[in-house]
Amino acid sequence: MADADRRLDRERWRGASLADRHAAFKAVYLGHPQSVRILKNLDIRLRMQGLSDESTGIVIRCPSDGGKSAFVRFLKRRFPPVEKEDRTLYPCIGFSAPIPCNALGIANAILKEFHDPDADGMYAARQISRARTLCWEAQTRIIAVDNFQDVPERRGVKGVQIVGNVLRDVIDCNLIAVLLGTDEGDIVVRSNEQLRRRSPASLPLGYYDITTKEGLSICLRLVDHFEEICPLAVRSNLAYTWIGKAIVFGSNGKVGAMSKLFSWGLTACVDAGLEQLQLEHFRYAFNEYFAGFEDYNPFVEAPRKWRRLDQPGEPFFLVKA
Repeated sequence: MADADRRLDRERWRGASLADRHAAFKAVYLGHPQSVRILKNLDIRLRMQGLSDESTGIVIRCPSDGGKSAFVRFLKRRFPPVEKEDRTLYPCIGFSAPIPCNALGIANAILKEFHDPDADGMYAARQISRARTLCWEAQTRIIAVDNFQDVPERRGVKGVQIVGNVLRDVIDCNLIAVLLGTDEGDIVVRSNEQLRRRSPASLPLGYYDITTKEGLSICLRLVDHFEEICPLAVRSNLAYTWIGKAIVFGSNGKVGAMSKLFSWGLTACVDAGLEQLQLEHFRYAFNEYFAGFEDYNPFVEAPRKWRRLDQPGEPFFLVKA
């Protein structure tokens, strides 16, 4: 799109409601390099699934606030439900690891994705059988489970085996399982031999070392992409100013936190009757989103040396990079 066309396209947001802007901002998923790699692998698996009728899976390792939930939402939009005369097809379903994370909880979580009236049943064997049947009837090809790391934390070794067996049984319905979690989520897969055989791929999402030139460069491109999709009439080209670095370090390079800074900054901008993001909007966003950490706000002035805000008493202390 030419620059003139971009400007004309952005003009449509002038005077739009805050609710409409937020809805548009939330609807767009940013395909940064790691997610593009995952999607390519998923497309290959879908093709092989159709050719060989085999079940398989991908483990996606992602840090806290690294974009797991946004990726699941994107998958469900990329493979939306299809209305037929006699039923609704669900090519992709996705949910967060249930509480408690046991056989019954997983089966019911699957049934809720199909809006099944018996999704709160109490008999695990019946619910698992029902989930398998509906996956087949709805022609489901992908099942995504978010926050997979919660399984070992809540259930222990025995629970990991139980949950792994349930997922193994469901995956045997000719499904591709996309299992998203922090590094600890690998325990679930690696501790179950049959599940491990069905989910041999392990790909990263959202791991960026912002203290390196390459990692910082990737995150600045994300800043530029976020501004491109931000529903305002005027761009600020933030990625090419010190404010762009402040966004990177103010989010610790995490896609989720970066999205929040733009979202809250967008609100401050529109509330002020403006159509262009400015420094004070991000200063406000950081102070309110990370309430209580105002002394570490990177949007006050450019520091002599950029560093992570991960020391004791700072917003990202103990947050795994």
